[in-house]
Amino acid sequence: MDSILKFNDIISKDRYQFSLIEYSLTIKDTFFNDYDKMKFLYLYNLPINNDDFTITTDKLYDFNLINKLSVKTFIMKNKFIENIDFIIKEPTNKKIYLFNPKSFKNGLLNSPNNEYKDYYLIIENIINGYQDYQRKFEKSSNLFETEKYKDIKILLNDLKYQNSTIINDIFNLHLDLKKNIETDSFELL
Repeated sequence: MDSILKFNDIISKDRYQFSLIEYSLTIKDTFFNDYDKMKFLYLYNLPINNDDFTITTDKLYDFNLINKLSVKTFIMKNKFIENIDFIIKEPTNKKIYLFNPKSFKNGLLNSPNNEYKDYYLIIENIINGYQDYQRKFEKSSNLFETEKYKDIKILLNDLKYQNSTIINDIFNLHLDLKKNIETDSFELL
């Protein structure tokens, strides 16, 4: 996390503000390049709504959570409850198991494969890092705006001084001209 915080110090001074996904991918590619980008993106973008049963057993296979024979074992091991953690659809003779994001995450975290725990720790570090980045970016932007305001104020004061000098010069020219006209008029008489 220290490396991310130091990285934030550098990028927060830029005038470009990263979105969360841009920041996340930048941090992932910079500090966690050993991890599979597609798995990272899938886990990162899991739906939040746990009422959506959208995760198929194919995804469980992709993440090596189950093999063809162990869907029921996976359900029992994680103490999942039908219609809460998963649903079963039977459009044909074959049962289709669909899991919600929460049960999928629980399965990943309960998995003997620590890789997924690492993914979630990385995501947590990235989210915390992004919050730090936003604070630093805002502070940097405020300082930039303050400096910009000071520069504008100096320019305005310079212009004001220049204008007053010009007005003074015009007034003096006017007085000189008036004096010359009066002198010329007097000589004509």
